[in-house]
Amino acid sequence: MDSKVEKLVWNTAVQVYGDSLSLIVNEALVGYKRSPGFDELTRLYQGTAGHQALSILTEALNRRWPNYRLAHSAEYVELRFRLRSHLREYLLRRLVLDGAGAPVLMDAHFAGDLGV
Repeated sequence: MDSKVEKLVWNTAVQVYGDSLSLIVNEALVGYKRSPGFDELTRLYQGTAGHQALSILTEALNRRWPNYRLAHSAEYVELRFRLRSHLREYLLRRLVLDGAGAPVLMDAHFAGDLGV
């Protein structure tokens, strides 16, 4: 997925869901099932997710996996690539199903469904 779309997903989710975004991120984490194999680390930066979303995500990750030493700062949080993709797709799907997705988000969601 394009980084501009990822940024739009996070920013729209913060605007639409506000404080309830924490619950939605928790739901996404509960629904995540890690598949076996190595998965590279990526950094989700504040410039992409925004300060509020990054803070919500960091808190949710610490609650979900309290014994995991999470690499993060005020500027980023490190995530495995598949977890980051799962969160992005979960939020995107939720936005579209709730009717809050801009046309570009709807296009990205349907392209993902079609495997394009």
